[in-house]
Amino acid sequence: MSRGLKFERLLQRLETCSKSIMYRDEINLLAQRIKQMDSIMRPLQFYPTYVFDDTKHVVDVVAKEYLDKATVDIHHLVPADVPGDGNCLYNSIVLLMNNPLVTASELRVRTVIELITNENYYDAMCAQYAGNTDIIIQAACKKGMYSEIHEVAALCNVLQCNIRSVFPRIDFEYYKAIWDSVFAPIPPVIGNCTIVILWSSTLHEKDVRETYGGTWTPNHFVPLLSPPILNEVNSQSASAVVTPEKRTVKNNNDDEMKITPAMISSKQTFQWKSKQKRTIRKKDRERTQANRMIETEERREIRLQKDREGTQANRANETEKERGIRLQKDRERTQTNRTNETEEERAIRLQKHREGTQANRAKKKHKTIGGGQDFIRSLWPEPISRDLKETRLQQFLEQMSMSQLAEVICAVCNIRTPAKDSKKIPISKIPNMNLLKVSEELRILIKNLMENTATHIDDNNTHTTSHIKNQSNFGSSSFFCENDIILYKNGLLETNRVKMCILCQKCHTSLSKEKIPKFSVANNMWLGDIPKELQGLTIPEEKLISLYRHNSCIIKLQSPFHSTTTAQTALKGNCITFLQNVPNIVTSLPLTLSDLCDTLKVIFIGARPPDRLHLRKVLTVRKKKITAVLQWLKKYNILYQNININLDNIAQLPEDDVPECMMSTLEQKIGDEDGQSERTGYVPDPLMNPQERTTAGVIPISNSGVLDVNGSSVSSDEITNYFLQKMKINDQAVTENVYLIPHSSKPVNEYFNPKLLTGLYPTLFCYGRGA
Repeated sequence: MSRGLKFERLLQRLETCSKSIMYRDEINLLAQRIKQMDSIMRPLQFYPTYVFDDTKHVVDVVAKEYLDKATVDIHHLVPADVPGDGNCLYNSIVLLMNNPLVTASELRVRTVIELITNENYYDAMCAQYAGNTDIIIQAACKKGMYSEIHEVAALCNVLQCNIRSVFPRIDFEYYKAIWDSVFAPIPPVIGNCTIVILWSSTLHEKDVRETYGGTWTPNHFVPLLSPPILNEVNSQSASAVVTPEKRTVKNNNDDEMKITPAMISSKQTFQWKSKQKRTIRKKDRERTQANRMIETEERREIRLQKDREGTQANRANETEKERGIRLQKDRERTQTNRTNETEEERAIRLQKHREGTQANRAKKKHKTIGGGQDFIRSLWPEPISRDLKETRLQQFLEQMSMSQLAEVICAVCNIRTPAKDSKKIPISKIPNMNLLKVSEELRILIKNLMENTATHIDDNNTHTTSHIKNQSNFGSSSFFCENDIILYKNGLLETNRVKMCILCQKCHTSLSKEKIPKFSVANNMWLGDIPKELQGLTIPEEKLISLYRHNSCIIKLQSPFHSTTTAQTALKGNCITFLQNVPNIVTSLPLTLSDLCDTLKVIFIGARPPDRLHLRKVLTVRKKKITAVLQWLKKYNILYQNININLDNIAQLPEDDVPECMMSTLEQKIGDEDGQSERTGYVPDPLMNPQERTTAGVIPISNSGVLDVNGSSVSSDEITNYFLQKMKINDQAVTENVYLIPHSSKPVNEYFNPKLLTGLYPTLFCYGRGA
């Protein structure tokens, strides 16, 4: 099996792993196995092509248009055409390589392994600009997927070279600077060369903007090469000698020219060799000059530092004779230069000499003698210049302006996003709009809701509508439905009679890459509007209708003041769900009041006992409300379709009052000592500020200390003695209830039960979806 076919099959296996639910673990496991294949995973030897060759390369005319809009220092380079099949970044590297065995599939596999190996490094570098690295890895495993900035940075370590990323100055903003910069291997590795890659597109700028609603987005990469060098041709030697086109270090020697003395005379041989040496030196100078034109400041400093170190090493090892010869040559060269210099050049030289002399004298003046030792007064730190202060202040004001901080709502995912990062496009121009179509099951549910809404409206007007159109705006609903596509109204607007929508960066990127947005309705992430039947439920009412139950739900009614009229109520502590030895599926609802009191514990802390009227605000149970809620859930919530409504349990519920069983289990802690002793955190209590503005009917949520409601601190002997008291002794029984609920040692993980949150909070997930 050839090398290319091996990597092609490895890429197919990576693509299969990327489609799994646990894609991250499977890709990591496969990558570790690939790294152990020493026969094909040896480091690449990368010696790139720098010069454009008319016989091998073709100019990309469209990319030339974008190159003219990049920085001026690279306008002389030539963009080479590569296939635009989604692998254009790797095709660009293959074109630059002098190794026909390396394929785009091999480079993609090596890049994926590099991203996995140094994921944290690339996350810190690129995540804030182009998304998390794990998502990039999942996409990079698929052949033909467009590349992101993460892969450009990773290729630096794969090839052990620097990559200059050139981004056209089209709609350019400050945060796009990373796309127009030089990437280097992870230290301490130093790149052995530098190549240039241009972010381009397969279409002209005008066509791209028409396709993406006025926005320009790159979807192509091309390599940039130096223009071809026109060589001088010697007509006399050209007829006798054929000069090889490709020249390497190995065949630069005179004895490897493949020229025999029988072909030409000795005089012609000497002339030809001299000509070839001059041509080679000229090419070397031109190649060196071309490389220095595209090198970065960092690369230039490294080169100069190496030159200085090499010069110092040579001078340290030279003998006295060699030093004398070097100094004599320097004096002769200086004398020759001064003899041939013009009056203007001489004036410039003397001016520089005077400036150097003055700098040396100023440095000597700064030296002072103290304590018998010489020291130089430090000039650091220097004061910040006024221009720099004004520049930074202006940048701060621009970044803190309302235009930069403004937020908008995405029409696809209903999430707030910065306005400057959003895309405003016509609805008809949404890329790959068919991906936003909802499933058949959700479409039927929405249609039923539409019919029910229309029927209620028509009943109020004494008229019944029998037909529902395909397009609906739902009146007061928060979403807009048309052609089985749901968009949120907060992200829709109309400009010049054109219906527009706002898309966040993540949704627009997903749709452009033909992927369903993560939080879109098409991905079943739909909460829907909360119906009036489920609004205003108290905590006991919500627990009576929930399919799952908390292990403990603690309500602490704290009254720091002596009068209940000024007191506030607050929910204290964390609600944690554990695995319990109960049936997995509830068959009938609502729960009985006894089951409710098993898991709901009310602790009142205050100066005086609570008033029942005060408790009704948060603990009341309404019979009619429970009945209406269960009927609505059974009709529209997929988790409640097989639930039976227990009329006997409903009959035991109060009309509108706190259940007696809850009042009988209410625990009261009168006095300030208990309230202070149970608090263990350092967070100040918001209820201790009497001047705080209060809002009627609002129950704030905050953290608190831990209360022993599970009896975890009770010893086994105490539990045994307590149960013995419950036994009948002398035909008398203690009627006090036991409130110990056994559970597992670990909390429930919602990843192993996707319906946990939807069954635990029916008022949040009204339709059994969206978790």
